Amino acid sequence: MSGPQKIRLRQDGPERLVGPAFPEGPERTFGGVFIGQGLAAAEAEPGEHEAHAPHATFLRPGDATKETTWTVETLRAGRSFTVRVADAYQDDRHVFRATVSLQRPGDPGPAHEAPIPEVPGPKELAGQGAGAGDVADWDPDWERLDAPTDRPDELAFWFRYRGAEEFATPAEARAGLAFFSDYGLLGTALGPHPGARVQQASLDHSLWLFSTPRLGDWHLYSCVSPRAGDGRALCRGHIHDVSGRLVAAVAQEGLTRTLRD
Repeated sequence: MSGPQKIRLRQDGPERLVGPAFPEGPERTFGGVFIGQGLAAAEAEPGEHEAHAPHATFLRPGDATKETTWTVETLRAGRSFTVRVADAYQDDRHVFRATVSLQRPGDPGPAHEAPIPEVPGPKELAGQGAGAGDVADWDPDWERLDAPTDRPDELAFWFRYRGAEEFATPAEARAGLAFFSDYGLLGTALGPHPGARVQQASLDHSLWLFSTPRLGDWHLYSCVSPRAGDGRALCRGHIHDVSGRLVAAVAQEGLTRTLRD
């Protein structure tokens, strides 16, 4: 299944959308599938507003072998901003909710952004003999190239989409980045705890989109985990494109409960 196919929805009646199963992935639905499909559901209704901020809560584990039914409710439809709630169900079980803010592009205002971290670029890493690998053995469409960091609670890696089928529209590209944003982030919390045996799962996930990405180009995902404890960990990330532009910011709290012997 290609990258776009994982987040592409079909209409099933006037008020429902259906997302595909992803049996090639983990037994429990990879969180990025729900995040990407949720963003796609919120942008399914045509209009001039673009999604810029999905805030998601994982309610129950998903079954990767089953399709997901989506319903969307518009909470507010304003001139500049629209807010929609996308709810996901499997076998009538409520498994995921995303509250998504959409904005009409073009509003003026002061502008600044965090600079890209000073890490070797993809060409420099390749010149040093670093080889790019798959982000996950069950998803070869995404390529990853790790970059060095100074602290154990930090993680940085370059990534790009290399699948045969491209993301066809800006909305699909945004949903594709939302899908990818769940990769690797929670693992940052285990850097200071080598050898820790924990149960991991995404609990909630927020993404702020500042521009539409070109996913076939290299992007740097720089992550930090400021706190872990009580079986949970907080992780934050910035995504820059190869030119240094800040494309997105991410925050997630995840389950990091110690496994019992």
